[in-house]
Amino acid sequence: MSPDKLLAVTFSLFIFGQAWLLGARAGTWLLPGCVFGFFWFLYSFIPLVAMPSVPANPWAIGYIALCVTAFSFGSAGYNWRSVISERLSKPSGYQFDTPFLCFAFWSCTALTLLSIALNWSIQGITVNDLIFNLLETAGSYVDRKYRGLLIPNFFATLAVVLVYPGVIIGGLIFGDRKESGKRKRILLFALLPAVLVMLAEGNKGSLPLVLVLFWAAVLVSRVNRGEFELLGPGFVRQALILGLFFFPIVVIAFLARGLSGLDDFALVMELLQTMFASYMFGHLYAFSDWFSAYIAAASSFDYDPMPLTGGFYTFMPVYELFAVGKEVPSGIYSEYFDYQMKFETNIYTIFRGLILDFGLVGGIVVLALIGRAAHWAFYRVVAMRGSPLGASVYIHSIGFCYSSFVISLLIWDSVYASVMLVAVGLFLNSVIQKSVSASR
Repeated sequence: MSPDKLLAVTFSLFIFGQAWLLGARAGTWLLPGCVFGFFWFLYSFIPLVAMPSVPANPWAIGYIALCVTAFSFGSAGYNWRSVISERLSKPSGYQFDTPFLCFAFWSCTALTLLSIALNWSIQGITVNDLIFNLLETAGSYVDRKYRGLLIPNFFATLAVVLVYPGVIIGGLIFGDRKESGKRKRILLFALLPAVLVMLAEGNKGSLPLVLVLFWAAVLVSRVNRGEFELLGPGFVRQALILGLFFFPIVVIAFLARGLSGLDDFALVMELLQTMFASYMFGHLYAFSDWFSAYIAAASSFDYDPMPLTGGFYTFMPVYELFAVGKEVPSGIYSEYFDYQMKFETNIYTIFRGLILDFGLVGGIVVLALIGRAAHWAFYRVVAMRGSPLGASVYIHSIGFCYSSFVISLLIWDSVYASVMLVAVGLFLNSVIQKSVSASR
């Protein structure tokens, strides 16, 4: 391993170290800064070690370490140990497994599934296509999506808007519920829309995000009971079971991207390996190369320079409220980074967007402010009885942490809608609980 690579690994270990120290000082690793740090330790350390021969600019990893640390600084000013101690001694008593939230979950899930089915019908997908030509159907959907040939419709939009609130409310109920059989049913139906979309539309990104949001909702329900472990009892076993179940589904999503028509098994396996490497490792090396070009260091590719975009790549819906949006490719960035046919990707992480929007220093400041909002939300979850907005923002902040290896989660309109829908749902649940308690 080269000296530059060793320095990059050192920065990656620093990311882990600051997250561990933050959690040790606070008394829990549930803080958004800890979660962000642990994610970015994995997002940096694994690619660096798994592909030791691929060059990486260590200062790009150093910049990521600065950003992650700035995000963690959002936790400053709160007496975490005191508020956690109070919650441990007096659980809130707030309930998520209520008739209202159960109705909201099943209604949301049913509407999502119905909207998905109606969108498929509008796009010309038949039941016969789904049963007998699944790979070809998914491949055609992906191709039409990237060529802009899908038919825009209300049901496609509704499905995207409802899928996140549905899975989040399902996770909150799942975390509260004790009966194993009923918990499994909630898990199955919460994830079903994302599974169907991955299988029939070749959308490989939705299911992992949905799983993370579900997990974050379970964390909130556990904090509500006074439990502050990041990984609960049996987490590893449950994660392995889910991984074994979903791995074939992920493979199908990759096969749908131009591989289903190939007859050469060895070639298919080689291309699958390249796709997995691109998705799991490519983001770090792509950002490293772009960062090198940005600071006028040696890079493998040339990238078009552009002026600061003022939030377009980080807060796209908010930006477009005040400025004219510009056309972007379906994958956000048009440049594809590749290295000796080992991987190819146009995923450049959230950090490219932050720098394009606000510059090197501005990107760090903005991420620190986002971190402040996330830690404010977690503090409200711990300190208050069923804080609707705090719980919603915290859950989505965990999704933000996860998706940061791809892009900012806050570029999607559906995320803002999800934050508000979940908050409103939890507020109404709180009102109903108080009303029921007062009538007794």
